[in-house]
Amino acid sequence: ATIEPSVFQNIMDETLGDTGIAMMLDTDGEIILSNKAKLRNQFLPKFFFEKVTASAQSHDLLEVHFNNIDMVFEVKSLPLNLFLVSGISIDELSKSSRDLSIITILTVVTMVIIATFLTYFLIQKTILGPIARLDQASKQVGDGQLTIRLPVKRNDEIGSLFSSFNRSILIIKPSPNKKA
Repeated sequence: ATIEPSVFQNIMDETLGDTGIAMMLDTDGEIILSNKAKLRNQFLPKFFFEKVTASAQSHDLLEVHFNNIDMVFEVKSLPLNLFLVSGISIDELSKSSRDLSIITILTVVTMVIIATFLTYFLIQKTILGPIARLDQASKQVGDGQLTIRLPVKRNDEIGSLFSSFNRSILIIKPSPNKKA
């Protein structure tokens, strides 16, 4: 298997940009490729390279003080006895986590507000609105308007209530043949 260095270099440059460090190392700790030009063809300090090889086997994240910055690295073993090491400063990782937390909180709050409004409008349309129409119709009947009818458009409790109201008006309404 052959590895095309330009492909890895493009991945490193595009993945981390200026904020992180990506390196491809050989088994001696030499930095073959990196998104930081000054690191190419240099050797990792021995203590760091030992941690890289251990991390490649354990698949644990690696915390190291590198280039005067506290960083977190992930290490992957590659074919041909190479290592792909990518890292980001702990400060930047913390900032990203805070930003993500703020975005998550704002999203949740927005969703709760939207859900509250949707619930209100649903209750208004399906329950409160029809009850208000029934209340208005009852007041009209109380004022002597016995020709009022409520439209029965639903097959649920509200529709049944409207139907009962309409039947009650028919019973209350004096027929023309009856004398009071």
